[in-house]
Amino acid sequence: MKLRQALLFAAIGLLPHSMLMAATPNALILNEANAVSGDSKYLGGGKTDPVLGRLEGNGQNWFEFVVAGADAGKHTLDMRGWHVDWSYDKGDGSFGNGVLTFNQDSLWSAMPQGTMVTVNEWQKAWYQVNTPPAPGNPHGDSFVDGNNVPGGGMQRNGGIDGFGAQKGSAFNPATDTLRDFTTNTVWNPIASEPDWNINLWAGEGLAGGMAKYFNFSGAVTKNGVTTNVGIDAAAGLFSANNDNWQFTIKDSLNNVIQGPIGEAVAGWTAGGVGSDENLKLEAFSAASNPTAASYLGVSISNYKDGSSSSYGAPNRWSEGENVATQDLSPLRSWFSSILPGDADLNGTVNFADFQALQNNYGQTGRGWQSGDFDADGVVGFADFQLLQNNYGQSSGGGGSIPQSVTAVPEPSTLILAGLGLLALVGFRRRLARARR
Repeated sequence: MKLRQALLFAAIGLLPHSMLMAATPNALILNEANAVSGDSKYLGGGKTDPVLGRLEGNGQNWFEFVVAGADAGKHTLDMRGWHVDWSYDKGDGSFGNGVLTFNQDSLWSAMPQGTMVTVNEWQKAWYQVNTPPAPGNPHGDSFVDGNNVPGGGMQRNGGIDGFGAQKGSAFNPATDTLRDFTTNTVWNPIASEPDWNINLWAGEGLAGGMAKYFNFSGAVTKNGVTTNVGIDAAAGLFSANNDNWQFTIKDSLNNVIQGPIGEAVAGWTAGGVGSDENLKLEAFSAASNPTAASYLGVSISNYKDGSSSSYGAPNRWSEGENVATQDLSPLRSWFSSILPGDADLNGTVNFADFQALQNNYGQTGRGWQSGDFDADGVVGFADFQLLQNNYGQSSGGGGSIPQSVTAVPEPSTLILAGLGLLALVGFRRRLARARR
């Protein structure tokens, strides 16, 4: 589509902002990709993921992104139509390539800066708790710990794959432990444990290569047989492995946002990624005093291979005798100035925010962008009061979380708030009648 046409369509509201302007380089970056073989391997050196535990395959096919930038004048990034091009080549006639596209779902229209987005191919997986330790483990995990004692990990018995089909044995709560990667889009930085994470099961709503949040394309060839990504179960939805795997992130105009990065790419100096390792960003610990600009300046030299893993959490790595932990706070400091009531995070509490709250009123399990401004798990009257108190106000600098504006509102604000209250009362009555 020519730029002139795109601008014309944008003027009448037919195209999202992200389809018109190239985003800032590294506005979205890969943070970690699991390269541990799903059929036979565990994290090397006896390592354990603090979220997943020590699992065969380390949680199957997954990778995580960090929203490092934002659209001009905003705290959010419009990722609709962005895509991740991936490829690998095992070198023995087995290879694959594909594209994972963030579709037009509203989830992608305003992703807050600093958010970690974890994407898992599998929905669930379960593991035998009492797995025999190596070398007795039939899957060949043969590492020993620091005391030269053979170690093991929980062996995978089954799960629900990307296509929603059960693989392996049925879940048995008496002998198995479950890891659930089901979609959770609640985002609420003022929860008792601040929640900056979005977790997505990639295959949700999958039909014909298109799912609720993603579209898939590509092909995988193994033993002379080629299968289609997103269509054939043998190809799955995407690949993240240690077979010269590489990725490139592009925006909706096909501009490169990050990449290519991977062990087969020029500039990669970290050595080969093993089948018991992850590929991950190893940079910007608290000791290095990182800034948001540090993340926007990330390069291939900041990526390494390593056996530490941190699913949905800041990365960890060794720096000499110390363990460094990634510091994401510079990407999140902007939220300290956001007012309760500003659901769309645009810096002003207005009618659009009221509509977001109204659409979710009475609902549980919602986050900030749905109107749960007090983080109690319910979009309710207390949230409306916060919005009403701040209606018409714009964010200043700094401030505690949450904060409340106590200035007397203008008459127009009182009128709008009163109308909103009437609308909420009516909405609550309709909910009550529906529940009878």
